[in-house]
Amino acid sequence: MDIVHGYGLTAAVVDGGEGIARDWSTRADIDMVRVNEPAAADLPGLLAAGFTHKPTRLTWLGATGADDEDFIRRLSLKQRSNVRVAARRAREEGLSVEVRRPVDEALLDSFLELYERRVALMVNGLPLARRQAPEIAGNPDYFAVVGYRDGRLAGCTVCQHCPDLDMLRLRYSAVEADQRRASLARVMYLEAVRQARAAGYRWTTLGNDPNIYGHLVKPGLLAFKASLGFRPVPSHAVLPGDGNDEADVIVNLGAFTDPTILLGYPADGGTQVIDGVEWPALEVVVLSDDPAPDLRRYAVPGLAGPRLVRYPPA
Repeated sequence: MDIVHGYGLTAAVVDGGEGIARDWSTRADIDMVRVNEPAAADLPGLLAAGFTHKPTRLTWLGATGADDEDFIRRLSLKQRSNVRVAARRAREEGLSVEVRRPVDEALLDSFLELYERRVALMVNGLPLARRQAPEIAGNPDYFAVVGYRDGRLAGCTVCQHCPDLDMLRLRYSAVEADQRRASLARVMYLEAVRQARAAGYRWTTLGNDPNIYGHLVKPGLLAFKASLGFRPVPSHAVLPGDGNDEADVIVNLGAFTDPTILLGYPADGGTQVIDGVEWPALEVVVLSDDPAPDLRRYAVPGLAGPRLVRYPPA
């Protein structure tokens, strides 16, 4: 067993046999237990012991569609209205949305200042964009969708062309707090999808997330991305080597938000279909101390669940 400390958590990393054999509920000194790449033979025992078998990372995937209406009509009536209201509000507030290619150093510096200011407000935020800045600046594989108000940056989404994967990846995004409430992000994302369509890509992705919604990323992000018509799939199913499988059990929910959400593989396997392509099926697992949370808030179209796991376990 290895004890790992990081990002406000203490985790025990064990093999499948130890994960099954030990009673982890008595360990007050750890927050979670993880088995990396569990063997198929160990999975029934791990699931019975309360572990969730899941991908480490999730890619939010959407079919780019033939045009805006083709993309938008997959949304619920409420979300179609939200997209149109956001676009109208942007016009009324004098916001302009532009595409800048490539991303020059001045724009990148302005974006990083906004991005890092927003990340700093998160409890366990990771400002990952700066380490990739040398690759982004001036690189024709990247461009930015930028929202301006009165000549000042109000929001920005940095996008990457990935022709080998037939997709456009939305890599990093940030908006000012007032524009977050006004849904500028929806307007920028729709423009990014247009750019993916113009480039002839079948897929657009809305970022990669660590598969614990309740720590580095919050549960609300799950519903927001799903509301925009994107669906989560294991990242390594999109790009081999981008993550792997693991089995996690949370011992101390107090180290996370309540609820915390994991997207695990259903016990019976299966697939989900996106634009005619099969991807591994996923199930929404909601961990909560609330005996009767509103699980409808965490439903994701095309995924199984949500299934409630009560904490502390009985």
